[in-house]
Amino acid sequence: MLADNPKAPAILNEIVAALKTSNLTAITENNEGRVNSKKDEDQIIAWLLKQSQFKDKIKEGELRGFGDMWVMDSSGKWHVVNIKTSVGSSDNAFSKLGILWALTDLTIEDFRTLKIANKISDTKFADLVVKHKKEIDRDYWYLSLDKKDFSKVMVRGVKQIKNWGKNPTNNLQIQWDREHESEPNTASFEDTFYNIIIDGAFKCWADKAAQWAGALDYRLKNIKVETSK
Repeated sequence: MLADNPKAPAILNEIVAALKTSNLTAITENNEGRVNSKKDEDQIIAWLLKQSQFKDKIKEGELRGFGDMWVMDSSGKWHVVNIKTSVGSSDNAFSKLGILWALTDLTIEDFRTLKIANKISDTKFADLVVKHKKEIDRDYWYLSLDKKDFSKVMVRGVKQIKNWGKNPTNNLQIQWDREHESEPNTASFEDTFYNIIIDGAFKCWADKAAQWAGALDYRLKNIKVETSK
């Protein structure tokens, strides 16, 4: 089991330590895993809010689809957290909003003004992540729990992830079983940006486009041209 995350806010390490002894178990009542995962998230937040050391330091996310909760540290700074429960294999944990938060200088007010929501288009995401790219002292945090055993829990930021998986259908994934056994990524910001964006998300899109090439070509050759009568 890895030690505390030295680059994570102390409050997040305290949450990890508390959850390790919480005796919470994963929800299994529904045949749809995503439904169970949402209920997992709800019960984890509800449990944390019942703990005296956390109840005044946790609130719901400010933007829909951005994160499951915001957690305040001792200095009054808020940190966005995405709760992920999985069986340990690759998980579709790609969050455009989270990556923008971790790799750019966009503020919450920018998110509101620019109407950056959870359904942001690939075009807008690509434009923003390149235009606003900046090394900044914050991250988008994943609170990862193993569905088989919630005592196996850790916190890791987007910029700290080592084990990204590339899926041309679902963009980047995180290989949580390997991530739980790895030390956090310590590469430079430029190398991290390259791995997540250029050789990560954009590589997935390139692979997807290559798969579509034949279909797109066939469509262009066979599309019906509307003629005016």
